[in-house]
Amino acid sequence: MIRSRDGSDRAIVATAGAFPTVNAIPPTAPTATIHDRVHPGGWGVDQRKTIYLCALALGACVFFATIYGQIIWASYREQTPGHLPLYGDFFALWSYAKVIATHPVAELYDFAVLHARQIDLGMDPAQIFPFPYPPIFIFLVSPLSLFQYEVDYLIWTFGTLALLVWVVWKTCSRLPLCLFGLIVAPVTTATIFAGQGGFLAASLMTAGIRITSSRPIVAGILLGLLSYKPQLGLLIPVALAAAGLWTVFAAACITVIGMAAAATLAFGSDIWATWLAMLPAYADLFDNVTTPLKSRPTIMANLQLLGVPLIWARAVQATVSAAVAIVVWRCFRRNTAPTGLDVAKRRLRVLSSLPSRTMTRKVIAVGNTKTRTADTGRLAAAALLVGTVLTTPHAFVYDLPMVTVAMVLFIDDRVKTSAIFSSMEVLILVLAMLFPVVMMLKDIAVPISAVSLLLLFGVIVRAPSRAGGETA
Repeated sequence: MIRSRDGSDRAIVATAGAFPTVNAIPPTAPTATIHDRVHPGGWGVDQRKTIYLCALALGACVFFATIYGQIIWASYREQTPGHLPLYGDFFALWSYAKVIATHPVAELYDFAVLHARQIDLGMDPAQIFPFPYPPIFIFLVSPLSLFQYEVDYLIWTFGTLALLVWVVWKTCSRLPLCLFGLIVAPVTTATIFAGQGGFLAASLMTAGIRITSSRPIVAGILLGLLSYKPQLGLLIPVALAAAGLWTVFAAACITVIGMAAAATLAFGSDIWATWLAMLPAYADLFDNVTTPLKSRPTIMANLQLLGVPLIWARAVQATVSAAVAIVVWRCFRRNTAPTGLDVAKRRLRVLSSLPSRTMTRKVIAVGNTKTRTADTGRLAAAALLVGTVLTTPHAFVYDLPMVTVAMVLFIDDRVKTSAIFSSMEVLILVLAMLFPVVMMLKDIAVPISAVSLLLLFGVIVRAPSRAGGETA
């Protein structure tokens, strides 16, 4: 045995009339790839099993969308004179616009009068579509009376969907598979079927929270516009305060105040008192109507489906909301970085004790140092989007497009970092993608929606510790 030049031990065998040869290592089985060695059982983005699973899940989504597309088309073709196709809740939005155009705005907050107006417009008397929104929402629905009913539906639904896809493409991910998944997701189908405003809400929150660093004023305006659905903005002040985004916070507050002032000027100051006086009656109706419970992916609704008394369901919802708010605060807090001014102040305090020549060189170095600003990060934004649904007791399946955006952010982050998903992450992502199918089925009420959201929220907030830190 001799030692070779590179320091490794090799057995040298000398034979008569032959050159020394290095003993060959016996052949062994092929070694595993680096991903298989480091992440045994993981799901790499380029592995066949991952590709097959994506194809299977997206195929199921397309099949589900096709079925509901046929239902929507049948609703259009089977309409009778004087009875418009409902298109889910879109009839409600359209009826609000019609009432605003021809009657006093205050009638929106009178259940009996509004119901009579909606019957005159062709609604089934058994349907109930109250108007619980703040007066600023009137500005949003007013244009829906400009065109024919079916045209309004197409513009509203697919226009806001296109807006959401554009926002995700610009601020979240440009992966074609993620964008295609966003379009065909069951939540997207459910929102199209409902004709509601989930795409618009998801667009405003996603764009607002993703451009906080680059365009803080615009971000604040977008987040302020979301106040037309105040139950979806409960965590926004928490996130902005935790990240120290005070310019965004101020812009959002000014936007809300400006919209409220505009509503007051347009409809009179009494409109706010009328709205507030209506809320207790609507809350009682909302809490005691059990029919839509299965279409509400909230903690409180899931507990009510299990037979938990309302008072205890409310208590658990409040507890979970507080816990989620704390976690969201921590997610945004750990994404903050000191601003250039703060760094300079701290360095100058240290340099003040140095000799003058050394201090001069250091000050020049400080001036040449690139500053860092607060970055909300993909995972923090994803936690906010999912946490919003977990925090509010008033959310429906058509409010879940923001959860699909959260999954896009999580997948994009993982693809750009480790490119490996654990088996548990894959299972939770598939569950979160497909559980709205169960919520849309008739005569089936399975309280799993909040469970899938909790699991997805846990995966998102746990991701930084697995990856070694948050990504921008």
